[in-house]
Amino acid sequence: MSCIEDPASLISDGICYAPPRNKTPKVAVIGAGPAGLCAARYLFAEDSGFTGVVFEQKDTIGGTWVYTDEIGKDKYGQPIHSPLYHGLISNLPKEVMEYTDFPYDIQDKSYLTSEEVLDYLNKYTDHFNLRQHIKFNHLVKRVSPVGKTWSLTALDLATNIEHVSLYDAVMVCSGPTSIPVYPLIEGLARFSGKQLHAKSFRRAEAYKGLRVLVIGLGPSGMDITYKLLPHAKQVILSHKFESLKHVTFPLSLIVKPAAASMSDSTVTFVDGTSEEVDVVIHCTGYTYNFPFLTKECGLVVNQYVSPLYLHLFNIEAPSLAVLGLPRIIPYYYCVEYQAKAFLAFLRGDAELPSQEEMMKITEDDIKGKLESGTRKKDIHRMGKLTKEYFESLQKLANLPPIPEVRYNIFFDAFKRVVADFEGFRYGHYKILDDENFEVEILERPEPPAEIEEVVVEAAREEEKILDNGNGGLLEEIDENL
Repeated sequence: MSCIEDPASLISDGICYAPPRNKTPKVAVIGAGPAGLCAARYLFAEDSGFTGVVFEQKDTIGGTWVYTDEIGKDKYGQPIHSPLYHGLISNLPKEVMEYTDFPYDIQDKSYLTSEEVLDYLNKYTDHFNLRQHIKFNHLVKRVSPVGKTWSLTALDLATNIEHVSLYDAVMVCSGPTSIPVYPLIEGLARFSGKQLHAKSFRRAEAYKGLRVLVIGLGPSGMDITYKLLPHAKQVILSHKFESLKHVTFPLSLIVKPAAASMSDSTVTFVDGTSEEVDVVIHCTGYTYNFPFLTKECGLVVNQYVSPLYLHLFNIEAPSLAVLGLPRIIPYYYCVEYQAKAFLAFLRGDAELPSQEEMMKITEDDIKGKLESGTRKKDIHRMGKLTKEYFESLQKLANLPPIPEVRYNIFFDAFKRVVADFEGFRYGHYKILDDENFEVEILERPEPPAEIEEVVVEAAREEEKILDNGNGGLLEEIDENL
């Protein structure tokens, strides 16, 4: 029996809202970060033809761009998902980190602080009057199909009351940075020092005088390594990328290959060398996790999410979409084009292939990537496929092409990160026309004569981890296996 016939059947220790009787499609958006805000901007645009609501677990917009010194759990007992650390500056220029219809008002630089990015998102939210559509402090606990609609259960964290509503479509915009991934290292549990994931790293000052091993050479691993250098007694960077063995690092940094084993306070690497360390910071990424999606939704998470057509549409039920999965791609353009394509489909302005065709196209794509050596966790990685991906969305929904200069800047920015990690953020991109750009090198500030010794009050939460063995690391690994 459907909820339309018996609304009481959807009550779950709370309140059931019967679906509206009008024909205006009602859409739920989960998350009010960059993806959710963009979805809301087009969902609630004048004459969009839709109604709906945005559910946000926190009390503010911004998603991963909201900094907090807190780690662990929030005041409602919910996990804190923010991976943002103090002093973070974007590793991509703003020229490929903005929505197409809302440029930054900052013009004198390209790389922005997290506060500046969050300010941009707040201005975007207010410009399009989106706050009125957001239910803050609402945790989505369950999404399940009911006939051709979707039942969504949300917990009001302030009142502890669950609400159940029906929606014609769902846009999942909750992001991929909630469940940390840890490396498989022999003796991980026997390490007597302190361990934490980059997700719990906040301030480098908390590691003063310690010997710190950073595992992982992604953006967070590099950033955290350089932030630790002025404070830690010794910093060791461990990575497995042979292609980067000729990259020049600071002389004070010890660079090692992958870690092979741990015992007491000793870490041994695959080249047979070893180091004594006090703290290990795992900068080893995240895995996808959507605990609110029931198995009836038809999606499976196994290092990647499937079956999704164009990394977006749920092939089993295309009125549910997952936005923001592609990696190594201009993210803001990505979620904007995904939102436009999904709403065009709901509106009837874009036609998807048959379910059989979508499944075959998707399976062939995944098979081809795996056979070429792509890891499962990189199935949603775009990189050189970025332009091809955007063109697929453009063709589906009749969207305008992205100017070539944006692609050119995006790929140039990646090259500069590898070529000069210490200095790439001093490049200021200036767009000359739809294809060309130039880079102005900004003056670097003089380094301080000596590091100011201060006790950072906000670092005390982090110090609790350092005073608590593995900081719950092993328990967290068990929970997430």
